[in-house]
Amino acid sequence: MDEKDSRPSPEDFWNEEAEFSGKDFSFSGEILDKLPQDVTQSGSFNLKDFKEVFLSRFLQTIPLDALLVDHTHAIVFTNNCLGRKIGDTHELVGKSFSSLFVHPSQADKARSLLEKSLTMRKSWIIDAVVRISGKQSFQKMHFRPVRLERRRLVMILMQDITAQKVHGLLNKKYRELVQVFPVGIAEFVLEKPVRVKSGIPELLAAVENARLCGGNREFAKMQGHTGIHKIRDVAFKNLFSAGGGRRDAVRLWASQGFSVRCFESQETGPNAETRYTENTLAGQVSDGISYGFWVMQRDVSAQKLEEEALRASEERFRKIFEEGPIGISIIRNDNTLEKVNRAYCRMLEYSQMELAGKTVRDLTHVDDRQAEAKLMTRMEHHEIASYTLQKRLRRKTGEFIIANVTAFLIHDDKGHPLHAIELVLDVTESLRSEYRVKLLSAAFEQSSEGVAVTDMSGHLIFVNQAFAEMHGYGSEQLLGKHISFFHDPGDMQNRAKKRLETEFNGEVSHLRADGTIFPGFVHCSVLRDDSSRPMAIVNALRDITELKKTEEALRATNEKLAGYTQSLENKVRERTQHLEDSRKEIELYAKKLEQANDALKVLISGIEEQKKSVEKKISENIQLAAKPILDQLKGEHLPDRIRSLVETLDSNLDDIASALGPSTITYGHLLTLREIRICEMIKSGLSSKEIAQAMGVSPQTIFFHRSNIRRKLGFTGSVDDLATCLKSMS
Repeated sequence: MDEKDSRPSPEDFWNEEAEFSGKDFSFSGEILDKLPQDVTQSGSFNLKDFKEVFLSRFLQTIPLDALLVDHTHAIVFTNNCLGRKIGDTHELVGKSFSSLFVHPSQADKARSLLEKSLTMRKSWIIDAVVRISGKQSFQKMHFRPVRLERRRLVMILMQDITAQKVHGLLNKKYRELVQVFPVGIAEFVLEKPVRVKSGIPELLAAVENARLCGGNREFAKMQGHTGIHKIRDVAFKNLFSAGGGRRDAVRLWASQGFSVRCFESQETGPNAETRYTENTLAGQVSDGISYGFWVMQRDVSAQKLEEEALRASEERFRKIFEEGPIGISIIRNDNTLEKVNRAYCRMLEYSQMELAGKTVRDLTHVDDRQAEAKLMTRMEHHEIASYTLQKRLRRKTGEFIIANVTAFLIHDDKGHPLHAIELVLDVTESLRSEYRVKLLSAAFEQSSEGVAVTDMSGHLIFVNQAFAEMHGYGSEQLLGKHISFFHDPGDMQNRAKKRLETEFNGEVSHLRADGTIFPGFVHCSVLRDDSSRPMAIVNALRDITELKKTEEALRATNEKLAGYTQSLENKVRERTQHLEDSRKEIELYAKKLEQANDALKVLISGIEEQKKSVEKKISENIQLAAKPILDQLKGEHLPDRIRSLVETLDSNLDDIASALGPSTITYGHLLTLREIRICEMIKSGLSSKEIAQAMGVSPQTIFFHRSNIRRKLGFTGSVDDLATCLKSMS
């Protein structure tokens, strides 16, 4: 435990007059001088027997961490000193030496020095932060080249200078920073060093009896003092109570080897007020021995109150958001829905999962999108703080509802919009009800029938223009008057009692403002509330003055018409008899016309037969007599003028035959005109050669036409039978 004397005193840090200068730790002296020169110049060792040589024994016995690294920068050997720290001497063997460094820049520098050591065969020293077996530390490293037979290696000796680095950093500037730091900081020193693996009771006793050796003004203020000198040398247990969960936290901290631990505690302040503190304990441990510890405190009472207020506010908002009857949506800056409440989902008949990722634009009617986008842009540009508009939203079913939407933005501390909030109220039914009320009100106001509503005592609470004009008053003049104002009071009171039990329909005389009386037809009905209690009486009045006049006129007209009825009946009987006689004469005339029509039909039929016979003979003569001769003439060598006349005659005869129609020949509807002419020549007994000469074509063409004629007319006999078949057919 004598190691305490070699450590810098904690008071040196808190004493503003003291300046700590750590011992210059370097191993360029006695330890390295013990290495034989031939190791780095011309020594030759068998790597297999390495542990038996002097260098191996030296590296295993020196109190420094030692490594051997080959030309690939891989670790090939670690000594026992390093092995005891990491638990296994072979854990690092095979790993890259640069992988031990925490900072990439230091790893690059180490690789560079390795290369220089191998090539230039010089020694180098660097300070670096390394991590070995998960533990981070400052190390002073000495690079020295060695040769084993033909292999070049670099021996690296390392010394842990973490404590020296830490103490070197804690200079006057940092002491000043600690003093102005807004967190209470104090250092406690143990009465005697204690091993961190000691029993919990021993560790707790050491902590409780530790004395305060220094701290900043904020820590003294939190203890109710103006300066740290007021509480210097006070024991830890006298400054901190064991309540508020502090003792359990200290026990856990001690059981974990005095590593850094943070916890919150509740305690009573100097003025007997309850306060909350955030505490951090950090032990000062070296080689498993603790000499003291640091305590950092921050008063978080205000923060706790703010958190409680915020938590309560968030709970209220959550209840309003989740359980409120109005649809609420939280919208991201990209217009997508971040969160919606249950009322919003019920309104649009979607689930929250189905609405996730949808945009407000997706749910808005296409005709309302542009107007809302303009308002949102104005709000984002801080032209307006919020906006309210009425728009159509699409439900899951595809139908649209009408909603009143109020939107506003939530900004961060810099004024940038975080998200938008929309409050959505479905006003579809209310607008429909409002429209129905307006429609009903307009119907009452514009109705040609008078409408008056009275309370249950009979006083007018509403009259339309028609009702007021029927009585010669203005609408405002009649409000509040009793309905008997237009009638006999006693009669109207009796009627009002009946109206409470049943509806009333009937004719009632009404008194005008000018004293005249007009007849009116009244329909009265009782309005009842949801509990069937009578609320008011609706009176619908129609002025039937003109109807009465019409009834009188109709009555007089009926009396006059009664005298004419008998006379008209007699005239009708006479006219009916006359019509019956005329009908019989017409029937007799119709029979005569029918007989004459039959005779004409017989005559026309004979004429048609004669006409068909004549047309047939003309057509046959043209085809059988004239056409063959013309065909022979065409085959002769005739002068051009005569040939032109023959062709003209042939064309005219074709027109005549065409005008007579194909019905003149039995099979005209099946054959072409040329085929008909060939048939007539065959029937006349001409051979195919003679027909070809007559028509000016080759015999093969005639054979082709004869084949078509047989096929069209359905002849299956030989060629010689075609003339016979044609004759039998005609």
